[in-house]
Amino acid sequence: MKTFTLTGTEPGGTVGWQIFSTGKGHVDVSLRGDNQFYFYERLREGGMGMPAAQGARPCTDRTLTLTVENFGELNVNVVSSDILNGSGKPVGRSFRYICGDSLRVDITAWGIMSPTEPTTTLQRCFYTYLTLKDKYLFNYLSDPDVNRWYKAAQPSDLGRWYEQEQAKLSSELDEFKLALAFLLRYDSACQQGSGLRYRLSGDLLMAEGAKVWGEPKITVASCPFRNIRGVRLNETERAAVKKNLEMLSGMRILGDGSLQVGAAHGSMLSHLQLKATRPLGFENIGLYVASDSLTVEQKNISEAVSTAAGKNAQILIFPELSINKNTLAYLKSVLAASGGGLKLVVGGSYYHYDRNSTAYYNRAPIFVNRGGSWQEAAPYNKMIPFSMGYKKDVAEQYRIDTRQYPLERYKTLSEDIIMEDSVTILPFADCVVGVAICRDVLDLLDSHNPLHKYCDFVDVMLVISDNPGDSNMFVGTAECLARWHNCATVYTNAVSEAKSQVPTGDPYLEISFGLYPFKGKNVSSSTSVSGVISYLKSPFWIIKAAEAAEETPGEEQEDQILYSKGIKYEEIKEQDYCKVYALEYPKK
Repeated sequence: MKTFTLTGTEPGGTVGWQIFSTGKGHVDVSLRGDNQFYFYERLREGGMGMPAAQGARPCTDRTLTLTVENFGELNVNVVSSDILNGSGKPVGRSFRYICGDSLRVDITAWGIMSPTEPTTTLQRCFYTYLTLKDKYLFNYLSDPDVNRWYKAAQPSDLGRWYEQEQAKLSSELDEFKLALAFLLRYDSACQQGSGLRYRLSGDLLMAEGAKVWGEPKITVASCPFRNIRGVRLNETERAAVKKNLEMLSGMRILGDGSLQVGAAHGSMLSHLQLKATRPLGFENIGLYVASDSLTVEQKNISEAVSTAAGKNAQILIFPELSINKNTLAYLKSVLAASGGGLKLVVGGSYYHYDRNSTAYYNRAPIFVNRGGSWQEAAPYNKMIPFSMGYKKDVAEQYRIDTRQYPLERYKTLSEDIIMEDSVTILPFADCVVGVAICRDVLDLLDSHNPLHKYCDFVDVMLVISDNPGDSNMFVGTAECLARWHNCATVYTNAVSEAKSQVPTGDPYLEISFGLYPFKGKNVSSSTSVSGVISYLKSPFWIIKAAEAAEETPGEEQEDQILYSKGIKYEEIKEQDYCKVYALEYPKK
């Protein structure tokens, strides 16, 4: 049996479904909410060309649960998206659950609207911008309509001017251009304040106040605003934001001219162990990661907290799956006893067991220091599962029993987690922070990537990982965030994973790094200056280049940099448990 949660529906709408099946035997599919049971279908062998079952009912719930039973080893690909009307406003949401070539369940929830519509002209225009910005492609920097409206708009009476111009429009594209011109003019007229002002209206969260880095962007792909930002939220995100706004919006987290972030990575003695848990079907094996023994884990925690606090870090992050759930109490006790100015800690992540679905969330707990008392903010759940090929060397490396899981039967190792389409936003008084786990951040062009949804909204993205492969791709994504979205990235990985790759000849694996937007000296356009990338040992391509030039590796490093100006490569030492990065910004 497997269950899936559908969020974002609204009472008063309609839920429709179509189920396609070619499976042998039978499969049971049902949908229910807190107030209503929508359908139960027992499907037998049929054809995928026509629905085996379909129907529709009025919706009385905000959250629905889809249950699939008697399907054997179940591996499901989930896709969800908004349904927009001709004006680009959401009128529904579609959910598709694809079980290989044997089963597909399509659920459509119509009549989904915001709990309350945005009320101010600013909110309405930003709502239009967020809804349509990926639909229309045009160069707003040289567009005559945007330019004309921008010049005509008077900051002293923007609302009335917009209403007059909007009444003359006849196309959705013109509506989008007018809204963009309004927002650009509003943004340019914003007064630089000492903090952020948040507004939550319906499913739209807005913040007014300058981005931390203050870096002007010059490409059309960049976010065009420097003093306003907004993001649309689903019901799960909205509930979490309401909690976090109450907890964090009065707290300041920035230092004086720089944000100090600690990236814990464990020690050389650390280890994480992949284990096969249960077959999932479709040639996949479910994976579970066991973290360190209690003694090693507690040492990693205490040393990392001590290092971060001793270097006056405001933030500390631990790697993915590096802390067991039953060790979180120890982490909180260490934090309570620590000095320094730590205000935010992402406690790695752990597998949170869900009894209803008999599966796991990969969950990152988030701790906040409020007046000396450490409290839990809304957590972040990983969205994109880890997967890798299943071969003999992999089975031997991770001690997977090939008699139970034969190589000839299974092709892929897949992290068996519940996929939830929700991000976590930490809205501080002077800075917005986001959290992501490993593969959630690898492709900005993927609309399901959580970064794609809110990278323009946050100032700092904290990425935790348990990555056994080349991490250059993470630096590439961080570079895009810096150049295009005025967003800093701090990344940390488990040192044990990097250590396991050294004998195999992979010297490119980053343990941690910090990369942020900054216009350096003698730079004519926007660029980035990073913190330090740590390696177990100096990368061999630096060493070989130095040997060829008969110079030392340290003298040759700068010529070998592949990424942004300023990246340095640093060997990790056995006594290291944590690196602290200083992300510099202009003082207000």
